[in-house]
Amino acid sequence: MKYQESHPNYREMAIDDDLRLLQPNLEHAQASLSWITELDVVQFMGAEFPSPSLEGEQKRIKDILNSTDEYSWMIECDGKIIGNVCINSISETSKLMGRRAGSLTILIGDKKYWGKGLSVRICNTVIAWAFLEAGFELLAARALQENAASIAMLKKLGFDETGAEPYEGLIHGKPSNWRNFKLVRRPSV
Repeated sequence: MKYQESHPNYREMAIDDDLRLLQPNLEHAQASLSWITELDVVQFMGAEFPSPSLEGEQKRIKDILNSTDEYSWMIECDGKIIGNVCINSISETSKLMGRRAGSLTILIGDKKYWGKGLSVRICNTVIAWAFLEAGFELLAARALQENAASIAMLKKLGFDETGAEPYEGLIHGKPSNWRNFKLVRRPSV
């Protein structure tokens, strides 16, 4: 089954001539493997990659392609795969929020593209798609309290902070918290 057939309204998106959101495929595994092996890239993800491998990344991409509980795009900039953005945990988030909802996540894995405002541009595109084309009424997000860049990005996107919850692991050897956010579709959207 093709990804689009199991993901209503899914489409690849061009943000501009050099920045595009593409359907994940196994060829992207090498790029994503390079990100998850760098501690400063993954330190605030809230996920562990104990023994990263090309086969493990290929399996993760296959799982993404087979999941009907998320919409996922690889981020291409200047012809190079530099990250991933997705709306995931749709069933759980929709049940929790009592309406069609999902959790927005983004990773700019290639550090050369950090600090250039790409995350805001990319997330604005995905948010518009979610609210205008895919029928989402709410998007949730979370960031570890140490991740100042993600928190600033969420606020810039218009997300409201809704509280905090403990992070299950340690950040730099210390306990941490997730900061939770939500963005509700405005009635005019």
